[in-house]
Amino acid sequence: MERKTRKRVYTLLLLVLLLTNIFLYADVSRENISEYAEIYRLQKTPERLGEALDKLLSTMLYEPDEFQSEEQALQLARRIYEKRRLMKAFSIEDSIFYSIMSEDTDALLENIKALEETTDKYAQLYPLMAFVEEDFKQFLANFNLRDLERFMNLYKLDHFDLIAKISGEALKAFTSDVIEKLRNPPPTFTEAVYEKLAAFGGERFLEYLSIQIKPFINLRNEDTYSKQLSLLSIYIKFFKLNHPEDFKNRIPQELHDTYIKLEQYFDYLENVKILSRRILTAEDNTFEQLISLFFRYLSEYDNIKLKTEKLEEAILELMKNVSSRVSATDISYSDKVPENFKMVSSNPEIENSFNILMDSMTPSVSEGATKTQTADKDDKIQAGDLALFPVFMWSGGGVACLFILYLFLPLKMKAGILKNLGLKEKALLTIQRAAIENPTDPDIHIKTAQLLERMDREEEAVDEYRVASKVMEMSADEDSASKKKK
Repeated sequence: MERKTRKRVYTLLLLVLLLTNIFLYADVSRENISEYAEIYRLQKTPERLGEALDKLLSTMLYEPDEFQSEEQALQLARRIYEKRRLMKAFSIEDSIFYSIMSEDTDALLENIKALEETTDKYAQLYPLMAFVEEDFKQFLANFNLRDLERFMNLYKLDHFDLIAKISGEALKAFTSDVIEKLRNPPPTFTEAVYEKLAAFGGERFLEYLSIQIKPFINLRNEDTYSKQLSLLSIYIKFFKLNHPEDFKNRIPQELHDTYIKLEQYFDYLENVKILSRRILTAEDNTFEQLISLFFRYLSEYDNIKLKTEKLEEAILELMKNVSSRVSATDISYSDKVPENFKMVSSNPEIENSFNILMDSMTPSVSEGATKTQTADKDDKIQAGDLALFPVFMWSGGGVACLFILYLFLPLKMKAGILKNLGLKEKALLTIQRAAIENPTDPDIHIKTAQLLERMDREEEAVDEYRVASKVMEMSADEDSASKKKK
């Protein structure tokens, strides 16, 4: 009875198809009876849609049990009909159209990649793209960044929102995978890739990201501050890309505040470390100029929300370096100390170091006079020494000897000689060549920074000090690692 009922339904369906002209040129016969899988495979080849239709109608009429249900047969009939209709609206030479008609996700992603801008040209084809959803679900089970970048190009199809089509559970897994890849270690994405991911993920991805990022953000865990900042920086970037106009009003306040605290902390810590090394290596006239920057950083310390042991150590190191320079120069710096300047810290070691430093910078009147006399005396001695230099230069074969000696000197020493002769541009070119030959020598970068300061190129000097700081840190890490191995 059930078989007869199903056959009547299919007969009725065939009449409907006849009325819609699908049946008009179809070859319906027992020879064309096929399995469902074979018919589905055929309809994925645009050139064989007619053959697929013949087999579909023949099977529906003569062997309806090949289909699991009437609904399955009807859906396939609709799909073939829609594809035949679309063949009249698009050219088969259109690679994107052809890849959708043939249900080939790999070809579709490759062809979309070539699009220079977003388009809604293929919006009529979106109902046929369930195969992309299925392939994306398979991708989620074996998540990797290379394939993610391929899927992200789907954002170029206007209003085709793949993320909106997957389940909440699948999106949760996708967001977790993205977070994990961004954390361990952060990939070197280009700005264009971030823009693609933001457009591809859209608002729904951003909502899930806001929830799933929270377990990784914990200001009590100082050891992961760097990873937390990296993750939050990417999260902020996504939010700004999705909401450029009202970013601050839309972003969760707690996450944004945490980002600001971490960014402020790392900026301040890096600046303190760089200044600390500049204090040690700067020439005397530059050191005097850095004193005001030193007090500015101390005044900002109280505004830093995150006080860590690492930061306190950096502040102590900075004060120690300033104290060493002050003690060594025999010059009074009392006029450099801001009036009524005080440093408040819950760390007694910092307060004690600060008080000692203030005592050394503001000596008594008699001590100040002695320091000034000593400095003047030293200046006269240095001037006398320099006066002897041209005498030697032009006596006998001095010039020739010095020239030959100069040729065999290391680049770093050549740069020093050129600097002392006032040839700053040539000195800079020479020390830069030395940096290319030996980029891991921090002394070369420090000397480059000092020379740039003399040339009033302050921003470049700071960048060079930053490089020197990184090189010194790398060297310290390598020493530490080698000691552990021993």
